[in-house]
Amino acid sequence: MHTSFKKIINYSFILMFFYQISKAQDFNFSQFYNTPIILNPANSGRMDKDVRIGLIHRSAFSTYTNSALMADMNIYNTPLKTDMMGVGLFVFNDQQGNGQISNNGFMLSGAAHYSLDEAKKHRLSIGIQIGMSFATLNLAEAKFASDFDQTTNQFSTSSSNNGSYNNPGLKSNGGLIYQLVLNRNLDFTAGVTAYNLIPSKQNFVVKTQSNTPIRFGFQLGMNYMIKNKFQISPAVNFMNQSSTKDLIMGSNFSYYFINDVKTNKKAAFTVGVWHRLQDAMIVYVGGKYNNFQLGFSYDLTVSSLAKATGKAPEFGRNTGNGAWEISLFYSGFLNRAIPDKTTVPCRTF
Repeated sequence: MHTSFKKIINYSFILMFFYQISKAQDFNFSQFYNTPIILNPANSGRMDKDVRIGLIHRSAFSTYTNSALMADMNIYNTPLKTDMMGVGLFVFNDQQGNGQISNNGFMLSGAAHYSLDEAKKHRLSIGIQIGMSFATLNLAEAKFASDFDQTTNQFSTSSSNNGSYNNPGLKSNGGLIYQLVLNRNLDFTAGVTAYNLIPSKQNFVVKTQSNTPIRFGFQLGMNYMIKNKFQISPAVNFMNQSSTKDLIMGSNFSYYFINDVKTNKKAAFTVGVWHRLQDAMIVYVGGKYNNFQLGFSYDLTVSSLAKATGKAPEFGRNTGNGAWEISLFYSGFLNRAIPDKTTVPCRTF
């Protein structure tokens, strides 16, 4: 078999592999409750502060990494008949296979928040997002059969495969959130999100195109504060894209050492137990001090993927059998000293 023909076959296989991955799923985080504007654009500006900035990073099997930087704020005194509006931005980086497949991009978001009654117990938020993604397929580091040296039983350090293929695309998401506030200690939230509303063509080397499937998300959440000390925050996050489904359910439990509503001083410790259906158990540990929040979670794989341990020669490092995430947030007031400035307390998931 000629070398050129082998390369064509090699390229075809990796392109088919990339197509299946991109068709099956978009990136998402186990700490979905710590990625508000990624989870649902209606969360933009939906908070009891004026501004929020966050960073989250995920590493799975040491060869799949996701990172995102988020920022949003709320706006009052708008010409629309809303309680407030919110704007946000997040940038993301998604890498698979030691950077051989990557997806980078950004999303701008806007949301309107309404009170449906005078007591403000029923609240509705509507949000949209639009942005760009830049998918890249890098074959420079890929290893194929033609790179295998039978005399040493190892892959050659210099690959014969070259080329980097890019595919930019326009992205758009939309979402709704309904919140029922029974009192200052108990509220319920339900949300729905539709991702990839604008058809985005996937076209790298071969002349075949396919649209990124629409991904639907459904969220349920509750926050219950007990004696201003203990908080229980159960939630459910369901995602469906093409034939792929992802369901995470569980709860975080927080203990507040300090919880002064008047001065807004808070200090809390949080633990959480979650389960991704037919995949992993997730343990979360976090802390909050005034305007800062730090969280760490670990996905312990309990499915058949747990066997994916040891060295992966195509990637050259240990794959492990789980995933970890770390998040850091800051939220605060921009003009806290203005006397006529009031905020509408809206807890997120």
